[in-house]
Amino acid sequence: MTCDPSPASPRRQRRQRGATLIEALVALLVMGFGMLAIAGINAKLRHSGDFAKQRGEASQLARSEMERLRGFVALTRDASHAPTALVFDEIVDGTWDVPGTSTTYSVSRAVSEAPAGARVVRVAVTWLDRRSTDSNNPNKLQYEMLLPAEDPKLVASLYAPPENQVSQRRPLDRHPAIPLRARSLDTTVSVFKPIANGTVAWVFNNISGVLTGVCTVSAASTHASLTLADVASCVSNQGSGSYLLRGQVRFSLGSPPNSATPNDAVHALGVEIVLDSAVHIGSPECVADSSENVAVGIQAVDYYCRIPAREPSAGDAELYWSGTANLTGLSLAAGGYRVCRYSADYDGNGSIDNAEHPARYVRLNTSLAQQNFLVVRFDEACPAGQAVDLDAGVFTNTATAAHQP
Repeated sequence: MTCDPSPASPRRQRRQRGATLIEALVALLVMGFGMLAIAGINAKLRHSGDFAKQRGEASQLARSEMERLRGFVALTRDASHAPTALVFDEIVDGTWDVPGTSTTYSVSRAVSEAPAGARVVRVAVTWLDRRSTDSNNPNKLQYEMLLPAEDPKLVASLYAPPENQVSQRRPLDRHPAIPLRARSLDTTVSVFKPIANGTVAWVFNNISGVLTGVCTVSAASTHASLTLADVASCVSNQGSGSYLLRGQVRFSLGSPPNSATPNDAVHALGVEIVLDSAVHIGSPECVADSSENVAVGIQAVDYYCRIPAREPSAGDAELYWSGTANLTGLSLAAGGYRVCRYSADYDGNGSIDNAEHPARYVRLNTSLAQQNFLVVRFDEACPAGQAVDLDAGVFTNTATAAHQP
């Protein structure tokens, strides 16, 4: 005799069906959390993708603006330039909006003065993304660069070999100490008026940078209007054999003084050369003028010194001069000013050479430029400045040394 198993009771069947329902609900709950997580990940991925795209567009806008500024065609505007041409003097602060694919970008340009007439330009791009809730705290990307106040014509000298086959690239194929405003009358001679409305013109040899003549010209004449005929009678006269020393004088009268961006109003001053080499063919002549700089908003005094070479002597036939360049016309006492010179061991050879603006020039036998000064308050020390650091955005050496008193 066999016995069949008894069927499950109705109560037991109900318990089994309830457990299955709970399992299904838990599975649905887990699936729901998973779907929410996937949706969140998708939202984050979408936002990250949008932000990366927006940052790329912002970077492109900033870089494009910086490249546009690097392409200025001249230092100042003249009649030959098209209305749309960009010139250095017109690079100023500005703000404008640019529509993008998913947002609108605000581009701003901030311009500040730097030593030697250069300008520091900061281009910032700000924008709001889809998660931005505060318009006063947008996303921001910023780039910075230094624009030297150098005529774009100099760029050609980096590529074209000079006619004289000298290995050093020379602005306008002439000695780098010759002022940029000087006019080349031919391949060998340039003329320069140290005072724009003055009656004195200096004639330079383009190759050596040596002054070969001092001329008297009309006060109404300009660098651009002078011709070879105007100076033909004085191309070689009493000024022959002189060297040029030139630079800028800036003022920083705050506390502490700032050697990187000095831009306080200039004061009347002079420059003198104190020679300690003998015997010289004539006396040094210096001119200090700020009129052309101030007219374009640059607070700087340009100075130019013509220094005759010493006469050759027995046992020393070399032409040179030795001595010191000092500022005059300033009170160098309490309540007045202190004079600093921009100077450092730029080439790292362990000494301050003549080209690096020493306290005293020794046997200088060439013309020099960029011999710059900084004037600070008498109760302030000359700023230590900072060496070039490209990673930190420092493009010029701003170190100074005490000079007077």
